[in-house]
Amino acid sequence: MEVLEIDARIDLLPIECARVVLVLTGHGKLMIDGASQRFHAPCSLVLPAGVDSQVVNIGAEPMQLVTGFTPAAARPPQA
Repeated sequence: MEVLEIDARIDLLPIECARVVLVLTGHGKLMIDGASQRFHAPCSLVLPAGVDSQVVNIGAEPMQLVTGFTPAAARPPQA
């Protein structure tokens, strides 16, 4: 579990698989490719593979987050 302090932000670099961020406490703003969306706990944020994103704590309390990842697509073995 991660704790995001008041006014703090996390930059989530693009990865090859989707990720899910479970927001347990607090509220904030999710930035994906320049667009923003506000959210309140409890909620899940689904981030597609390959996108730049940022989570910002805009609340008056620390935010608790848990991040999970989906498996990357299987690639066929090369001969």
